[in-house]
Amino acid sequence: MTGMTIEEGINQVFDGGGHVVILGAGASIASTLRNPEKTGKSLPSMDNFSKVVGLEDLIRMSPKS
Repeated sequence: MTGMTIEEGINQVFDGGGHVVILGAGASIASTLRNPEKTGKSLPSMDNFSKVVGLEDLIRMSPKS
């Protein structure tokens, strides 16, 4: 780090707002092509994450930046 303690770095990142990190699920989706989920549910990918997980309404209601 450049001139700050670990604690200062953590405070800088976490101060003032939330962050959302969404990771891709390409390998999981690929594995279900031959062996579908037993429950029949879809696994989310980056292009359908909000729909599969049920976040569309929440995203629609969030303030625009």
